[in-house]
Amino acid sequence: MNRYLLSAVVPWLLLASSLAAQGPLKVFILAGQSNMEGKGAIKHLDALIADTATSQQFAHLKRDGKWVERKDVWISYQRNKGPRLNSGITVGYGSKKNQFGPELGFGHVVGEALKEPVLLIKCAWGGASLKKNFLSPGAGGPGSHYTRMMAETKDVLANVKKYFPYYRGKYEFAGLLWFQGWNDSVGGGNDQYTEQLAQFIRDVRKDLDAPKLPVVIGELGQAGANPNQKVLKFRKQQEAVAKLPEFKGTVRYVKTGVFVDPELPKMFKVWRKCKGKERKAKDPEAKKAAWSEWEPMKAKWQAMASDRPYHYFGSGRTFYLMGDAFGKAMVELLGAPQ
Repeated sequence: MNRYLLSAVVPWLLLASSLAAQGPLKVFILAGQSNMEGKGAIKHLDALIADTATSQQFAHLKRDGKWVERKDVWISYQRNKGPRLNSGITVGYGSKKNQFGPELGFGHVVGEALKEPVLLIKCAWGGASLKKNFLSPGAGGPGSHYTRMMAETKDVLANVKKYFPYYRGKYEFAGLLWFQGWNDSVGGGNDQYTEQLAQFIRDVRKDLDAPKLPVVIGELGQAGANPNQKVLKFRKQQEAVAKLPEFKGTVRYVKTGVFVDPELPKMFKVWRKCKGKERKAKDPEAKKAAWSEWEPMKAKWQAMASDRPYHYFGSGRTFYLMGDAFGKAMVELLGAPQ
């Protein structure tokens, strides 16, 4: 064999052998709607890495000026459009290539905690409800997204070596991360959400032949730590699932509102106020003057946010910390050391 080719192949073989020796591939399904797709701006991570106050928490994401791509944790994701994405966990697996979702923090946490290799199968598509799209068979479905989630999961695992090149013959389902709720909370809401999500968990476990599959439920947290009564009611519907006796020790509810920077809703309120003034302005000078209150905080906003409140303001910090919290909850359910 050509010695240059050998030098490239040997490290790959050593890594594959090492990962295979560590045990079966741990498979996690990450399901939900747009915020599971991921709206976190990658550019915010650069600022967090550069800031001495936050660098210690985020520095591991970048090495020698490049985003780290783990070899022990891989992700496979099929957006609504385009080819299936697949690589070691890194940035760029959000709704767009300049975004990321909870998978980033989640992947790093479980990768550090588990000795076995990990594969994340992301099944997330925007604007989806549980009461219709993700409705499971036992609750009156299957809805289109439930069917798609199961089909994509089975397809990836039927061709697992394509999506995890170090695969050596054995995998097991290790957990489900569910991060969804907006489409069931708006409008008239969904009074059956608790029952439907509980049945969703039962059906996923049945269809995957994983009767005790650990499940983490992410709170609908866009409203932050002080939501209105409608949002609070929905959060209680979510949390009630984790409190069901049948799910004791296998289902965990994780709060996310605590990761929304309280300054962002205040700044967004100013932006809306200025936008309203601009619409009413009659001439170019008046339109420019309408933004006088916004201009001093514009740079700060751009360093922290990139979207509207329902997407957690597109905050890279928020999306990473949510994924980190989901990962820690999953590790606790698995009983692995952190």
